[in-house]
Amino acid sequence: MSKVGSFTLPKIVGHRGVGKEGAVPENTLKGFILCMEKNVPIVETDLRVCKTGEIVLFHGTPEGTIPFYKDGTSRVGDLSMEELKRVDVGGGHTIPSLEELFVAMEERKSNMELNLELKGEEWKRKESGDHQRLLSLVEKYRMQERVDYCSFHHEALAHLKVLCPHVKITYLFNYMLQPTPLDFVEQAYYGGAHGVSMLYHYLTKEQVCIAHEKGLSVTVWMPWIFDDSEEDWKKCLEIQVDLICSNHPFGLMKYLSNISDYK
Repeated sequence: MSKVGSFTLPKIVGHRGVGKEGAVPENTLKGFILCMEKNVPIVETDLRVCKTGEIVLFHGTPEGTIPFYKDGTSRVGDLSMEELKRVDVGGGHTIPSLEELFVAMEERKSNMELNLELKGEEWKRKESGDHQRLLSLVEKYRMQERVDYCSFHHEALAHLKVLCPHVKITYLFNYMLQPTPLDFVEQAYYGGAHGVSMLYHYLTKEQVCIAHEKGLSVTVWMPWIFDDSEEDWKKCLEIQVDLICSNHPFGLMKYLSNISDYK
C-alpha cells in the first residue's frame, strides 16, 4: 500500500477482473489482459472445476449454473473444457481456464497478483484431487507468492493449508447469504488465515482495528449488484481497510490517484 502523509491507501482489487467497466464481460481473458494493461495491482476471480478436471474462471448463478447456456440448468461441472469453449459469455468471449490466465500473465511479464476464490460445492470434496491440482498449477507457473486463496467454504481453505501450510488464505464472509459469527475475525485468526474479507455494508472500523491487532489484513468487497462510488470508497478509507475489491477498479484507481487532498 502507498502512503499519503501518515495515511495508508488501500490496494485495489478488480472484482471478477474488470468488474463492470468497459465492454468486456467479467471473468474473461480479455478483461484480465485489460487489467494488466491498466496496471490494476490485483484481480479477483472465481474458480470452478469442469467435467474434464480443468480449473476454469466463472461465477455463474448462486446455484452454479450457466444462465446463457441452452436451458440454463447446466453447471460448469456438467461440461467438458471443449464444451465450455463453445459457450459465449458475451461479445464472443468464452470461459477461460486458470492456466490460460497464467500463460497470458507470463507472456506479458505481468506482476499482477491474484485473489482466487474457491467457488462452488465442488471445493468441499477433499478426495477429488482438485485442491492438489490447483496448487500444482500455481507452482508450475511460479505464482506461489502472488496468489491469495479465498472462499466462503472455510473447510476448503483449511484443506489447502494441510496440503501446503505456507499458502495465503483469506476467509470470506457475507451476512446476507450465510450466518456469520460476530467473532468472525477470531474465526479467521484461529483458522490460520492471513486475512478476512467482509461485505461492504457490514464492516466497521472497530472490526478492522481488531483484525489489525491480530495481524490480519482486511478486504472489503462490493456485491455485484452494487455500483460502488466515490462515497463508498471514502467510507472504506475512513475505516482503514487494506484492500477494496471493486466493481469499478479503473474508477477507483483514478480516485485514489487524486486522493492527496483527502483529509
